[in-house]
Amino acid sequence: MARSGGSRSRASLTSLVLLAALALIAVLLVIYALRSPVTANGGEDPGPAPTWTRGALSQTTAPPTGTPATQLKPAVMFLNGPGGSGFRVQAGSCGGAAARMESTSDGGDSWAGVNFGPVAPSEILDVEVPSDDVVNVVARVGAACDLTMLTSFTGGEFWQAYPARVVEGTYVDPSSPTNISIRGQTIAGPCSDPRAIQARLSQTYVMCDEGLFLLPSPEGAWAQVDGIPMSAFSVDRDSGTIVKARVRASGCVGVDVQFPSGSASTGAVSESCQIEATDIGSSVGIAISGPNIWVWSGGSFRHSADAGVTWERGD
Repeated sequence: MARSGGSRSRASLTSLVLLAALALIAVLLVIYALRSPVTANGGEDPGPAPTWTRGALSQTTAPPTGTPATQLKPAVMFLNGPGGSGFRVQAGSCGGAAARMESTSDGGDSWAGVNFGPVAPSEILDVEVPSDDVVNVVARVGAACDLTMLTSFTGGEFWQAYPARVVEGTYVDPSSPTNISIRGQTIAGPCSDPRAIQARLSQTYVMCDEGLFLLPSPEGAWAQVDGIPMSAFSVDRDSGTIVKARVRASGCVGVDVQFPSGSASTGAVSESCQIEATDIGSSVGIAISGPNIWVWSGGSFRHSADAGVTWERGD
């Protein structure tokens, strides 16, 4: 009986040693797994993980910044004198989003869509407002995107197409975007990608990624008048005063409006940060007439009646 008890004791001791060895092996395997790098994508090391700091995320890849000024599409705005009437336009594109034109008669406090009726444009290339009643729009219409002049003699209430009058407009040639059509003449533009255009008397202003250019007359030569990229510009048709809108520039996270300060002969420029960054849409528009300045982006509209000294919301 004593010999049999000793055998059982030795068997129990052997089992305990075996269990301890297995436990040690399991612990070693866990430690090895924790110390080994985790890989994905077929065994390729994905690189260092992002590191966190208080209130911010630091990664090996920098986060995207705001949309540069040159990537925003300029919108067309026309302030028709001191009466508070005007238009704003989303140009649209043939085969893409349709053009949209809106009008206001209360200084931008409210806007209403312009109904072109059966001659609704797919793309708007040029807008000119020579008087309170007359509005001329160079546009592409119909499934074939035919080029025509749309004219209203009722301030935008009723419209008629006049294809032969396209030669009266100033616009970027849709068939050759590096060319500018000025009153029926085709002239090589100042850059490879003209982004906005405005005519004043015999002058033609064109905005490019490289800045703003002026053609004093169809027989003249292009001259750069501003070498800083901008999102939109406008020229007062009476005084020739230029205002510009830039997005996320000069310390302004929204829309930075630049306008002359004091006498035009001094060349001084004032700036006013308008429209919050969160309200910036895919395009920016600006307009000037006398002391009145309008700026618009997304669903936000700002206007000044004293040459930029004070501003009011209109949205």
